[in-house]
Amino acid sequence: ESSTNIEQGRIETLPSQQRNFLDFSIISPRVLADRLPSNGVVATSGISANSQSARFNNITIDGLDNNDHVSGAARSSFGQDAVQEFQVITDSYSAEFGRVLGGIVNIVTRGGTNEFRGESLFLNRNDSFAARAVFARKKQALNQYQFGALFSGPIKKDKTFLFTSFERLTAEQSNIVTLSQDAIRVTQNEGFNLRNGIVTYAVGTTSVLARVDSQLSPNSTLWVRYNGGFNYDGSFQDFRGLIAETAGGIQRLSDNTIAASNTYISTKFNLVNEARLLFSRRDQDILPIDENGPQIQLDAVEGGILFGRNVLLPQLREENVYQFVDN
Repeated sequence: ESSTNIEQGRIETLPSQQRNFLDFSIISPRVLADRLPSNGVVATSGISANSQSARFNNITIDGLDNNDHVSGAARSSFGQDAVQEFQVITDSYSAEFGRVLGGIVNIVTRGGTNEFRGESLFLNRNDSFAARAVFARKKQALNQYQFGALFSGPIKKDKTFLFTSFERLTAEQSNIVTLSQDAIRVTQNEGFNLRNGIVTYAVGTTSVLARVDSQLSPNSTLWVRYNGGFNYDGSFQDFRGLIAETAGGIQRLSDNTIAASNTYISTKFNLVNEARLLFSRRDQDILPIDENGPQIQLDAVEGGILFGRNVLLPQLREENVYQFVDN
């Protein structure tokens, strides 16, 4: 197979805009960032392998499913400090993975050890440090806070261990709407409250992970993991340019996963058996910003403008995944 292992050292030291370790996949041969928008109701995994669609990848965590099976996107993940390593496989992967035309990304989470360990982080980006966008008359609003912590150690020395991770991103961001003042006045006369210029919106993401590893016997080990992702995005269905804020949509997402794995080794029977189990539930609501008005397309001097309620929204979706693997 053709694969690249990205270990913990590189994950910790490579530069990242929002600490999304999947962005590091592009250092693998034949892997590029997806050219389609990474948000919206048709979001993808964000990674194109061998020029295939970014919907054709298989993202796994500890060998278990982590895919949105409707859109082909990756499900909610967790802080990069919780990653031991991950592997990007682009060609000739084994039948154990399969199900894809693109690539495989297999993420391995960290476990606890006999030593207590804790870390914390705090990052801030804001418009005081940023330059003005090239086509903007003034700086766009940007105020981004990212903070988190991890704790690990023994529950029972040499037998049972705990690893926990928490990370939170809170941001005030903005889009530039380029409607003319004439278009604003015309639509206001008809009862529509539109804005042009810099329009701010909020983004919030919380990720948690807890993992317990236990040596059940000299021949048997078990780990149990919970990870959850909780997102709010005020511009999930994008608006900018000649698309007014009212035509956009917000995302409210809750994504929870429980997984377990048992490995049993018998020298007497020359046997190694690994059993893995997963249940995950993804609850995603994409709601229109304007809940009442109709959607209107209007020909104006600056071009065709779009405003009013998004006709594709709301989109309410629940996805449950059950998986059992025995090797």
